[in-house]
Amino acid sequence: TPSNVKLGPPAFEPVLQGKRWSVFRYTRALPRYLMVSRTAGPMNDFAAAKLMQSPDFNPAELLVLAKEDDDGEEPVETTEVEVNFAASDTKLPTPVVLKQEPTLVEVLTDSTVPAYLLALETWFPGWIATVDSEEAEIVRANIGCRTVKLPPGQHIVRFTYRPAPFAWGLLISMATLIVLFVTGLTLLVKRMS
Repeated sequence: TPSNVKLGPPAFEPVLQGKRWSVFRYTRALPRYLMVSRTAGPMNDFAAAKLMQSPDFNPAELLVLAKEDDDGEEPVETTEVEVNFAASDTKLPTPVVLKQEPTLVEVLTDSTVPAYLLALETWFPGWIATVDSEEAEIVRANIGCRTVKLPPGQHIVRFTYRPAPFAWGLLISMATLIVLFVTGLTLLVKRMS
């Protein structure tokens, strides 16, 4: 931004400033992983978008669960949204990232109430999750993020990316190597006899 534009508190703080430019840090950014106990839905993406556009919506306090069979069609107008306020007064600690790689994330969580671990990363088929080494369902939330439901207590959540095309490619490659090995071995045996 030009240095004469003021983007001061509370959302931005200056980091660097030149004669004709400035760099600001956005101070309200959410952590990449957070615990949320209040939920709305499940609902389709149109209803979720409408709820999330509300000025009162705070993704750190309310998780909008996706409807699994969302066909992308606009919903019939509805004025009621089912919100679970059961654990809304409980302050949940920020999860600790133990390991982060492009295809693997391990997160330590601790909560006294049932909650969801929300990963503010893109939901995409191919991600699998385990909670304490037990397979867990990944639910799409806030239209395009991953989330896993957790019981109270301390847990290690592991997200691993294993896309189906990669598995198929690996299987086909292994089958090809086996066929080539058997063919080569057969030709070698024929040549020696």
